[in-house]
Amino acid sequence: MRRLRDWFRSERPALPQSPSDPATTQVIRFYDDFADYDAQAKSGWLGPQVSFGLVYPHLAKGQRIVDFGVGTGLGAALFRKAGCTITGLDASAGLLEACAAKGVCEALHLHDLNRAPYPIGTGSADHIICNGVLHFIPDLGVVFDEAARILRPGGAFYFDVARILSPENPAARQGIATGSGQRMILHPDATIMPLLAERGLTVSTSLPYFFFYEMFEIDGAVTLTRLHFQAYLCHKPG
Repeated sequence: MRRLRDWFRSERPALPQSPSDPATTQVIRFYDDFADYDAQAKSGWLGPQVSFGLVYPHLAKGQRIVDFGVGTGLGAALFRKAGCTITGLDASAGLLEACAAKGVCEALHLHDLNRAPYPIGTGSADHIICNGVLHFIPDLGVVFDEAARILRPGGAFYFDVARILSPENPAARQGIATGSGQRMILHPDATIMPLLAERGLTVSTSLPYFFFYEMFEIDGAVTLTRLHFQAYLCHKPG
């Protein structure tokens, strides 16, 4: 683990491929420079606790967890305390540097989740988690393809997506969070459920959490918008 920490301290590595689009580049730059990420996340972000709580009934000590979008390791740390081994992927070298310093992951990979294949072996993960990431991903099919490939039979796959609560706008598919300038993609169930079914992943739990307000721009109009995250727990047949 010391070797992993030293690698990120000595030189901040570059993505093996250029980011998939300009919006992804902007997200990566934002998080590379997000020095107080943990402090802000711990002030109200519940993704790590929700993912751990939903996956926990299926956990056993020594299992391997793959974290898509591991960030600074806030979610990975809970699984590490439960005796699991974690491999993390993220497109931000800055976040991976912070994660490596904590020593919660056995392996970290700098990788854009928009690009397949991921550097993880087929059938090598007991469970997969993906916290607060998919509102940056235009094509969920890429992520779900890789989850289905990497997950062992019987394994659990946790993920969440952002949704608008009010003002009601069921046709909205993406907008700009004006505080950070980042594109947020709002994936509806009408998109998610067929993609999962096509890959043989079945949803056992879906619940809303983390309600928040954001100045959000959709079709050129900026509105104080109430959003939330919708959590899903899926399984690969075993």
